[in-house]
Amino acid sequence: MTTPATTLDRIARFPRDLVVRAGAGTGKTHALVTLYLHLVGGVTAAQRRVAPGKIAVVTFTDKAAGELKERIRERLGAVAAGRVEETLLAAARELGVALPDAAAWGEALAALGAAPIGTFHSFAGNLLRRHAARAGLDPDYTLLDEAEVNARATQAAERAILDALTGGDEDVEELVAQYNFRGGPRMRGLVELLVDLRARRAPPR
Repeated sequence: MTTPATTLDRIARFPRDLVVRAGAGTGKTHALVTLYLHLVGGVTAAQRRVAPGKIAVVTFTDKAAGELKERIRERLGAVAAGRVEETLLAAARELGVALPDAAAWGEALAALGAAPIGTFHSFAGNLLRRHAARAGLDPDYTLLDEAEVNARATQAAERAILDALTGGDEDVEELVAQYNFRGGPRMRGLVELLVDLRARRAPPR
């Protein structure tokens, strides 16, 4: 069981950036939500309350983001209803800070709907849309799903090979002769090999 002092050291003090690695079922989500409550309540070494709209919570999947938001909503709602967690109380006593009243917790709960809690893609997408002109982007752009990415990569590979063949590129002619332009049931052709190579060299998503 985690003692209040240990919790304070791990949650409420931020001497530097931290990276936490833990396997499934080890309590990462619980720790993140606890950290969120400390930030909202100002129960940190900085002793400054942080509004939900200024706390970015990002994860890899929509499912994980939805779970995080629901867990934050549940525990924040409980604190707003007067059921303040012992972790918060102990940390507040040790830091000598006053916890927000129920109205302040309620305001934080009401602001949660617009808080930036989502995937890395959605967070980055929102930033780009807000600063689309500076980034030289159409603000109405859409993110491609995996099927669309693969389809476009296939079209690009086909076009590149055909352009090379039209230009008389002997190396590409030899590759097509060896692998075929497109693959069949038992082997991949040059197009599929190029698409696979592009996927392997792409930065991790």
